[in-house]
Amino acid sequence: MNNIQSFEKNVAEYLQNMRIPLKDKKIVVALSGGADSVTLLLVLEKLGKSMGFSVFALHVNHGIRGEEALRDEKFCIELCDKNCIELKVCRADIPALAAKHKKSLETCGREYRYSALKEFCSENGVDYIATAHNANDNAETVLYNLLRGSGAEGLCGIPEKRENIIRPLLNTSRSDIEAYLASLGQGYVTDGTNSDNCYTRNYIRNVILPACKTVNGDAVEAINRASRAVSEDCEYIKNSLKELPRDTDLSVLPPSLQSRYIINEYKRLCGGSLEGVHIDAVKNVLNSTETKYIALPNGINAVVCRGKLGFNKGQQFAGYEETPLKEGENLIADGCVRVFVGTHGERGIRINKNAVCGRLCVRTRRQGDKVLVRKINRNIKKCFIDKKIPPALREIMPIICDERGIIYVPHVGVADRVYPKTGDEYFTICVTIDERFGLLKDEEK
Repeated sequence: MNNIQSFEKNVAEYLQNMRIPLKDKKIVVALSGGADSVTLLLVLEKLGKSMGFSVFALHVNHGIRGEEALRDEKFCIELCDKNCIELKVCRADIPALAAKHKKSLETCGREYRYSALKEFCSENGVDYIATAHNANDNAETVLYNLLRGSGAEGLCGIPEKRENIIRPLLNTSRSDIEAYLASLGQGYVTDGTNSDNCYTRNYIRNVILPACKTVNGDAVEAINRASRAVSEDCEYIKNSLKELPRDTDLSVLPPSLQSRYIINEYKRLCGGSLEGVHIDAVKNVLNSTETKYIALPNGINAVVCRGKLGFNKGQQFAGYEETPLKEGENLIADGCVRVFVGTHGERGIRINKNAVCGRLCVRTRRQGDKVLVRKINRNIKKCFIDKKIPPALREIMPIICDERGIIYVPHVGVADRVYPKTGDEYFTICVTIDERFGLLKDEEK
């Protein structure tokens, strides 16, 4: 078996190990004209004939490198014409977009590329986006994240697949890629900025990784092997978290599960990622018996009390008028607030059944609202302020009333006149505000 056949066999096996359906599927390759993407395009075009999928290409001219960018565009057009591969060329003024949105050129260019690729998929019924990230790219990413102080998630490196994005060359070294092109007699273009070590990625690629090879000549594979081991551990932790209920007491979990739970919930509810300093700030208050608010990126607060975690996006809510409560679950404010009224429930606060006057209802706070709790006539607004409830969320906090007045306010307490004594017949009320809005179940008796 020659070098070309061996290379194509390895890529085919890697694709099969991804366990994704490929027969009769369409794949678009993100083609820059560099060695990696040229290799990806040619090897997928070859494998598509035997594995039953078709290949397209998309090239983005970012409008950054002038004549060199036009050279790359021309090369991609000629390459695809020669191999009868359908190509779409997109042109953008990334410097102008970056200035407009106040982003770096790299970030803006990446976002534009993926947007163009996803739009191409939508318009042409394409199933997968293939990018040419290779083993060296993964090693560089792991080093970059390590030097930034990333947690285990960052040390997992580049995923082989994410949504409909696949990376068939992820276990292939850059030297093998260049050897494959040499065997084919196929040229490629080189981005002149790749040698500029002012860019962090370039410095890692051109200086740090070669230095690592003086310690271990097989540094790329060693780093990738470690990355795979971390990925396996992270997958185990991720599966363990799936078994935890949403209202888990995080304070009793091991630190590694605490961190991952915080990361996952933030991403699930708010999008984006957290840095170690944010994760540690949340973990440090998990044992607090008072509600704590931790500022997180994008104007979001983590809300922590008794080991329970929620998030507050700072939304503004409109109050709601008196709404009758029935036995069982009541959904208020478009489902943002849930009030459960039951009998002898395990959760929630207890209300003396015989002390309630008439029907129950729920409403939001009114000017001057007070409730007598533990022989103190408490001003509800002041209590909310003392409890550090965010102003926007005070407007949605449910006030439970009977026909005589207020009987229960979450985070304030149960009115003395309906507080059950030993032997009294009681029912329970359990209030839950959607976790995305940062307020947790109040189980104060």
